[in-house]
Amino acid sequence: MAHYKVDESYQNKFIPVDFSQQIIPGTFEVDENFRFKAMS
Repeated sequence: MAHYKVDESYQNKFIPVDFSQQIIPGTFEVDENFRFKAMS
């Protein structure tokens, strides 16, 4: 008999994140963000 995983879709939550507070100045992420914003 097949064993299926329990549906736990109620656990999916979207948490708002402030990107500027999550990155460290001088890292690749800061440079990538800067270049991406400059292109758009």
